[in-house]
Amino acid sequence: PTVQWATARFVMPEEKRMKFSRFLDIMENPDIEPGIFYIQKQNSNLTEEFPEFLDQVPELQWASEAFGKKPDAINFWLGDQRAVTSMHKDPYENIYCVVRGHKDIILHP
Repeated sequence: PTVQWATARFVMPEEKRMKFSRFLDIMENPDIEPGIFYIQKQNSNLTEEFPEFLDQVPELQWASEAFGKKPDAINFWLGDQRAVTSMHKDPYENIYCVVRGHKDIILHP
């Protein structure tokens, strides 16, 4: 089907604040609350919203050397297999680390 761009709408995802422990409970048992929960926020959310985790994230000296500087931002995303990231373009360099599971990434030149 052809997209009618004049009538197409883009919406922002729902944002909900909750304790991290509640979020982890939902990750362990998704049936306790409807929806797809995913921590996703830009602008260095790891340093701004989760500073208690910083001591568990080692500095990646090789990355700083490759980029010629320390990172401008350190972002943290967390979700389960139902979370899907929409196609987008980042205006900066990235290093992506999957701790458990997998993430399909399609690169376009």
